[in-house]
Amino acid sequence: MLAPDERPEGTIRVHFSDNTYKTLRLTYETSVSEVVEDLCKRLSVGGRHVEPERHQLFIIAPGSQALRERRLLRDDKPLEIQVKGGSKAFKFLIREVREEVVVEQAGEGSEEAIEGQHVASTEKQVTESLPVPVADVSSTLKTGPLERLLEDGTWYACTAILDTDHLWYSHEPCGVEGGRGGGMACLLLFECDHVQECDDKLSLQVLSKGVTMQFKARSSQERNNWIVAIANQAALLKERNILLQANRIIAGVEQQRSSQHAARLEAFGKLEGLLGASETREMFLDFVKRDYEAVVQWQAAVAAGEQLRQGGND
Repeated sequence: MLAPDERPEGTIRVHFSDNTYKTLRLTYETSVSEVVEDLCKRLSVGGRHVEPERHQLFIIAPGSQALRERRLLRDDKPLEIQVKGGSKAFKFLIREVREEVVVEQAGEGSEEAIEGQHVASTEKQVTESLPVPVADVSSTLKTGPLERLLEDGTWYACTAILDTDHLWYSHEPCGVEGGRGGGMACLLLFECDHVQECDDKLSLQVLSKGVTMQFKARSSQERNNWIVAIANQAALLKERNILLQANRIIAGVEQQRSSQHAARLEAFGKLEGLLGASETREMFLDFVKRDYEAVVQWQAAVAAGEQLRQGGND
């Protein structure tokens, strides 16, 4: 990251999502892009390729009730930010993000917030920053140590975090010098089909879209607590998604009706539009008839008055 003739002007500590960290030596001109690329190179070991384009650097600061975060731009200078803000005011966090196409519900773009300030993004494709909890800062989260079963039949210790939408778990250690842990992955709770206990008293299985993941707790009570917490939250999310889907259907029907009403109102501005609907056609014909009768009566009154004037002259 530093050129051979460059001398470091300071250090920053970059945390991973599992609260492990790596200390980097930087200059004031070292950019976020360079930091991300360097860390991804260090994590790309053992045949594992970590893409810098899918990782972002954040600053995490304490808020009133929870941690606040803000994604840094690629050309921001981390060391300069740390000097201005103070090394104890916040910490740097690197994590993988997902790319999603903007849909109608997010037509205004994604938003990142820090201390109540919002910055909107209007790109056609936005990077959704999944809020990975870095500490148990809310009563709605369940965190704790678990062990996860790998495909080769071995277990490794991981940190598990349950929030309102995800079950997060840390990857197996990547073996990078000075870096402990390879970030975190998650299961979407609304895709969770079933949570069940295993034959032994410590293990549980999470079934999600045909994928089965097995974890092991330190005690049977802790295992049961995880099963209840995951199952309850998954059920709540499924109920919420059903309600949201129903609301979207109702909103779609109402929008279709309003569009039809607007089209009919616009058509009423033309004669063929008035005659095209039975209600307006009857009203229009009744208006024409009454108007014609009024004209006939007026013409008859004018003719009668003219005859009276002629009779008086005679």
